[in-house]
Amino acid sequence: MSLFKKSFYRSASLIPLSFLKKLGSGDTLLPYHHLVSDESRKHVQHLYPYKNKKQFVKDLDYLLTHFRAVHPEELILASQTGQKLSPGGFLLSFDDGLSEAYDTIAPILQQKGISAFFFLNPAFLDNRELFYRCKLSLVLDALEFQKPGKAVLEKMSGLLGIPGSEKTVIQSAVLAVNYLNRKLADELGDCLELSFDEYLKKVKPYLLTDQVKELIRKGFYFGAHSLDHPNYRLISLKEQLFQTRESCKYMRRSFGISYTAFSFPHEDAGVKQVFFDELQREPSPSIDVFFGTQNQKIEIHNRMFHRFNAERPEYPIEGLVKGMMLYNLKRRTIKRTLDQTL
Repeated sequence: MSLFKKSFYRSASLIPLSFLKKLGSGDTLLPYHHLVSDESRKHVQHLYPYKNKKQFVKDLDYLLTHFRAVHPEELILASQTGQKLSPGGFLLSFDDGLSEAYDTIAPILQQKGISAFFFLNPAFLDNRELFYRCKLSLVLDALEFQKPGKAVLEKMSGLLGIPGSEKTVIQSAVLAVNYLNRKLADELGDCLELSFDEYLKKVKPYLLTDQVKELIRKGFYFGAHSLDHPNYRLISLKEQLFQTRESCKYMRRSFGISYTAFSFPHEDAGVKQVFFDELQREPSPSIDVFFGTQNQKIEIHNRMFHRFNAERPEYPIEGLVKGMMLYNLKRRTIKRTLDQTL
């Protein structure tokens, strides 16, 4: 995170919450995570940081003290009707369908009396396949601890299309692998004699179908996160629509849920209005609610609710919440000024 963002969140945390609420920054807060764990998880530890149980519970206690837990059904109804949610609430969501949803997160939420949205990718459910970026994390982990020889490093450089065999350069190039050239993850794994299939069997990083059904019975809500987690910036409109439709169909068909929720993988920035227009032309069942990642931005005409990342362990929820409230006060002020000018 940039120094500017760090300074912004630190400064925001000093502002009294009552003052921000009085100014009218009371939109429903939508913090999201991927996982919560006290353990090092090799398949994600080189991709992003995450909070441990103690940190997560502390964040929940702050939210419950100062805000109202919004039930997912309230948000679905608001999306369907176009009405704003009552101010002063929060709703948690969790992406990627990782096993911690069942083992760690859901038990904590149940204890606190909170429901939440969980979003999963059908390709990874039941540990059928490992997300290509998780493979890259395992590659980086092996690079760090196996200390491969020059011949292996040169072979990896050749695959990545970079000169030399400098490990730091290779590490940067590994992280730059994207959805379009994701097969490189398997080839790089082969260089290091990694077995991703074995890792899936041993670690079981994803939710199982029966676990999802159990969590639904316990009052948790589930949605689609695309079929196999592409970055929508990199794929065509046709593929965006296919990934969205088919993953949502899978969720309805497999779990018998009456609602349809979708969160964009990676980010929604770059998704054009024609995407939403195409989906809205379709007969029911339509998608009831979309989740984006543009920091609480309001986009009700597209049934879109934007979330903010709350899983960075170096930031308690107080600074993030106040930062989002302050940021959106500024965004609304600019919008009002523009509306009056035009």
